[in-house]
Amino acid sequence: MDQHLRNSLWNCLSSHLWNHYKVVGYHERTAGSNMHGLVEQIWADYFKEPTDTIPGMWLQCYKAIRARFFESEWYQVYEFVEFVAEHAPEYWREPLVAAVNVMLEDENAAYRFVHGMIVEITSEQEITAVEEALDATVPDPVRMHLEAALVCFAEREKPDYRNSIKESVSAVEAMARKITGKDSATLGEALRVLGRAKTLHPALEDGLSKIYGYTSDADGIRHAMKDKSNVTQADARLMLVLCSAFVGYLTALTAD
Repeated sequence: MDQHLRNSLWNCLSSHLWNHYKVVGYHERTAGSNMHGLVEQIWADYFKEPTDTIPGMWLQCYKAIRARFFESEWYQVYEFVEFVAEHAPEYWREPLVAAVNVMLEDENAAYRFVHGMIVEITSEQEITAVEEALDATVPDPVRMHLEAALVCFAEREKPDYRNSIKESVSAVEAMARKITGKDSATLGEALRVLGRAKTLHPALEDGLSKIYGYTSDADGIRHAMKDKSNVTQADARLMLVLCSAFVGYLTALTAD
């Protein structure tokens, strides 16, 4: 992350958050202001510091947050923006996320907000596939697997691509089980049921069965690893997007 990108991220926070500071009364204090709740969460849950160390005056509080931001490692900057977006009031959250995504695109950054997390995905089609699969209409077990896959993929300091792929495939497996009513079926078994019922085109069944086979064999993704994993970020992104798209496809099929 170069200084220009870091500055631009802070400017997004300023324009869509800090500049909206308001206080009841004449003294520009932190307590009693519209920032107080968010600041307490930043101190307690992000900085992991006692909340009685929050500066009483807003300007000092703002300067303390700003100093931490500009001293942070690059991945901590993204983590902070994620945290603030998650805990900010909803009427600030959506404009902030939208502004950050526009800025990241303008700066040709490799990251975007996807379902509340800043991840290394830039394609609008891929982002849409993942977010649609995480829609509220998706069964809870499916959503939980996809969210876990996204968390593993989004970890910037130590990404867990192997488990991201595992969770992505498990989401499809959970969706297939839901449709077939076979709670203990593997994905391969559920796909055969869908194929016999002509719910799936044979080519789709064959292709997804081969993907399932890949995740069962390659680098021990779904089993204990024997050697160091060679799974890459590109592998994990492909599986996250592909499995999300297939979950969306199966959701649409069952809705018709």
